[in-house]
Amino acid sequence: MFDKSKPMTLGDIFNTTFNLIKATFTRNVVIVAAFLIPVGIFAAYGFQMFFSTISDITKSAKDYESGSVNPSQIARLVVGFGSYFFAVTFFYLGNLAATIGVTKVSYSEMLGEKITLGDSFKKIFSLIYLRSIGQNIMLILACCAVFMCAVFVMAVAKMMNNGFLNFFGVLAVIAAVVIIIYLVFRWYFAFIAIVGPEKKVFESFINSSYLVKDYWWRTFGIVLLISIIVQFAESVISTPISFLFMWDFISQYFKMMAGGSGIEKDPALVFEMMKSFGFAIGFVIVLGTMLQTMLSPLFNVVMYFDLRIRKNDFEEITNQDDNIVVEHDPVE
Repeated sequence: MFDKSKPMTLGDIFNTTFNLIKATFTRNVVIVAAFLIPVGIFAAYGFQMFFSTISDITKSAKDYESGSVNPSQIARLVVGFGSYFFAVTFFYLGNLAATIGVTKVSYSEMLGEKITLGDSFKKIFSLIYLRSIGQNIMLILACCAVFMCAVFVMAVAKMMNNGFLNFFGVLAVIAAVVIIIYLVFRWYFAFIAIVGPEKKVFESFINSSYLVKDYWWRTFGIVLLISIIVQFAESVISTPISFLFMWDFISQYFKMMAGGSGIEKDPALVFEMMKSFGFAIGFVIVLGTMLQTMLSPLFNVVMYFDLRIRKNDFEEITNQDDNIVVEHDPVE
């Protein structure tokens, strides 16, 4: 699949990824479909409830102006927002499971091991899943902590009502954004370290930092380029489908605009139309997420292996009888 003795060029990364896609395509499709389709249906229902809720908010505002509030309508708003929250949460958890499965299959393929679907599902429903959630939470908390420190500095500067301190507060926010970007890419491969070599949460951050060290700008540039390419590929496929599934709403909207049907006077008309395409939006989001899950983790796995090569992180002990390759992580 790849040469452990030679670092990859950008062309090698793309070529290896395309070969990896071909080698794992069937298994990855099954994994992605098994997790994202069920949670996608639930998410589509959540979106449907969400847009219905927007319409009800408009109606509730009008009723409130007239001095009449319908308690059952307020209860429906709570249910609608609750359904949307749980739909997004379940969709995240399902997408995480699919990403773990695709990453594990791809990582094993890079090592020359053809992991079965059954084994990949076992890996998904294991401690790896909980560690992945923990890694995501820690990354979010770290980034939020950095940003909140900057917001605190800016708030203090505003309270002091000093021009210089206000300028310092703005610099603090800019510095926080820069630090967050740095940390995100410094720890970019922590997830793969958990799923692939199955490291613990703190070890995954250390492993990613070790690999990205001295290659931060290279990692940033390649990830940015790959993200643009993946987003473009996703838009090429999903945009026509989006128009197809939402054509009823789009056509009605333009008819209303052309006929001057009083949208500005009664925005509730638009919200009523929105009720009809909640499932369509959910389907489009699921489709886009499926495409991303089929592509992005594979690029990330290849980049992870490239950094391991550059850090001499492969120490092979080859068994002469059965050609088994055993990996050892070097002591830094």
